[in-house]
Amino acid sequence: DGQPWTVPPFEMTRASDRVFGRGTADMKGFIAAVLASVPHFVRSCKEVPIHLAFSYDEELGCRGVRGLLRELAAAPVKPLACIIGEPTSMQVAVAHKGKKAYRCCVKGLAGHSALTHLGVNAVDFAAELVTFLRRTQRDLRMHATLDHDFDPPYTTVHTGRLNGGIALNVIPDHAEVEFEIRNLPSDNADVIVQSITRYMDNELVTTMRETFAGSGIDWQQLVDYPALSDQPAANWLRELACAAAEREDVRTLAFGTEGGLFQSIGIPAVVCGPGSIEQGHKADEYVELDQLSKCLSFLGKLSMNLPATLPDNRS
Repeated sequence: DGQPWTVPPFEMTRASDRVFGRGTADMKGFIAAVLASVPHFVRSCKEVPIHLAFSYDEELGCRGVRGLLRELAAAPVKPLACIIGEPTSMQVAVAHKGKKAYRCCVKGLAGHSALTHLGVNAVDFAAELVTFLRRTQRDLRMHATLDHDFDPPYTTVHTGRLNGGIALNVIPDHAEVEFEIRNLPSDNADVIVQSITRYMDNELVTTMRETFAGSGIDWQQLVDYPALSDQPAANWLRELACAAAEREDVRTLAFGTEGGLFQSIGIPAVVCGPGSIEQGHKADEYVELDQLSKCLSFLGKLSMNLPATLPDNRS
């Protein structure tokens, strides 16, 4: 809603060398290519099976894949690897950042704005929290270990939403802050969360309760998925995918996928799919036909070269 689409968003429109429609780049183009490749998989995959896994609500924190992961984790035999078709312009991606996102609800005490000393201004304390988050981001940018394989090369802390108050002359008793942490694979996001929690408990809530004991800040986790790391155990998968993509260079991703979740239960993962994330979530989203053609070629070469056996350490 509200996006300036010039073509029907929920229909496929082909124009010149592009296919337009909601999700064509992220990531229905990959799904279409995979489904079109099924007859080839049936003919060519005689020793190593290929499984298709379709999940949902990836945008809301990779919710839909969790049940599948629980079943795979308990299975006597796990898949050898996972290839996720998020848009990478058909370049193999071996790592991406993790993400944690939260909603913080600040509860204060309402009153007349002429008597500010008798109330607890929830917007004021929410703003102080946002300022602390910004300082945390600055410290990470300036002092934390950098990984220049990523852009930006540091863990980020971002406030995406701040809301509160009902009228100028009323002390607001409620405010909400939504923020996220996108952490490098080498960084522990829980350490950052603990730092934010200490600040809220020791500085903000303590001060708020000096005026009103019922004040506080409630947390709600919105998103939580791990980073995907470039691990030695996935070297064979990297080589296989790069050969199928016909390019040796690999990349990292600033956005997240379900790859880290598969990796967390011992299934190596890489990301490779048609289109660019720059086209995703926008009006007139599209994927180029050349990218779809490259994806079909990638899937064909991949299935023809699947190894029948792997070393015990899968290295």
